[in-house]
Amino acid sequence: MHCDRVRRTHDASWWHSGRGGHDSPVHDEQSRLPLPTRTRRAPARDRGGRQRAALKHTRQAWVWTARARRARLRSPSGQDIRVDEQEPGFAQSVETALATTRSVRRRLDLERPIPRAELLRCIDVAVQAPVSMAGENWRFLIVTESGPRDAIAGVYGGILEELMLARGEEMPAKHVALTENLRRMPAMIFVCALGRPRSAEAAAQLAWYGSILPAAWSLMVSLRARGIGSTWTTLLASRVDEVRALLGMPDDVQPTVMLPCAYTKGAVLRRADRASASSVTFLDAWGAPV
Repeated sequence: MHCDRVRRTHDASWWHSGRGGHDSPVHDEQSRLPLPTRTRRAPARDRGGRQRAALKHTRQAWVWTARARRARLRSPSGQDIRVDEQEPGFAQSVETALATTRSVRRRLDLERPIPRAELLRCIDVAVQAPVSMAGENWRFLIVTESGPRDAIAGVYGGILEELMLARGEEMPAKHVALTENLRRMPAMIFVCALGRPRSAEAAAQLAWYGSILPAAWSLMVSLRARGIGSTWTTLLASRVDEVRALLGMPDDVQPTVMLPCAYTKGAVLRRADRASASSVTFLDAWGAPV
């Protein structure tokens, strides 16, 4: 199933929900004040009075509109995402979600289906990610049927075995777990991009992938926030033609990241043991300590 983002310019309800519409008053749930509409006021007796009244009305309109926009983020599906950046614990909650989003390969509830609406909600969050020069060129493919899942799992397992054999290494236990469970995952989400990078130069590659990989990461964090574990996988890109054939993708679609998804079941997600910021950060010049 291809999930194209809804064009907001065609959604009249979006335009009239705090984005400048004038047909009907729209209320901000937090302030309970109506957003500005075109209204008629009794004219002032003198020209200066009319100017002062107009200026006051304009200032109040800006206050109402700014207040509503701070309280409302609009998702492409037309649903509101309410945030209060001043709420105690807001920053800590965001940091916790970012710092504890891990690849989850075990302790997953492989028998529990994930509602389609839940996955779409996560994709709605993903398409709010920043983009580079390639713009909003993302597409998402959700795979839930057993046939395609089995085929993709077989391709992935084959790639991993070849990679370990070439390295002369045994397959790590975490990869064994993923390979065994992949075909049983309730859903796989392919994060795809339209077209190709303009050239093989680093700048062109960065601009193109810089417009799709932030969305993939946002999707992974959004899944984690809803108790859905996923794993960042990119190995399928080495057999992209085979993947396209299995899933009916056009030639101008490039799958980038595939996230196998399942609700967590007893998995404890915590911060990883990583190097501190001061040990990997320089100030003003390379090598200069912070």
